[in-house]
Amino acid sequence: MNSITRAIGACLVALAFIVPHADAGRVGGPATENVTLAPGQEAAYDVQFDFGPGTKVSVRGDGRANITLMVYDSNGNAFEGVGVLASRAVTLDITRAGYFRIVVRNNSSTLRTNVRVSSN
Repeated sequence: MNSITRAIGACLVALAFIVPHADAGRVGGPATENVTLAPGQEAAYDVQFDFGPGTKVSVRGDGRANITLMVYDSNGNAFEGVGVLASRAVTLDITRAGYFRIVVRNNSSTLRTNVRVSSN
C-alpha cells in the first residue's frame, strides 16, 4: 500500500509541472467596473494583465443599446469582443505581460446605457 501512495504522489507532482500556467488575468485579481455611457460615448481603462492563457474581458449592458468591446495590447494590436448586442467578451492568451487598453463604446445615437466591465 505504501508504494501505491508514493506512486500516486509522484504522478501528482509530475502533473503539477505539466498543467499550463493558470494565473493569467488582471494583476491584483478580478475586477468589475460599472459605467453609464451616453449615446456614442466610450469609456477606456488601462489594465495590467499577467502572462498566460485564459485572460477574459467581458461587458454586459442593460440591453437598451448595442455596445462594442475592444482590447488593445501595448503594440496596438486590436482584439474585438464577440457576442450579441449588449453582451460581448474577449479571451486572450497573453504572451507578454503588461498594460492593455479596454475600450467600451455605446453605439446608440439616442439611448444611454449602463454597462458592467469585468476581467479575471
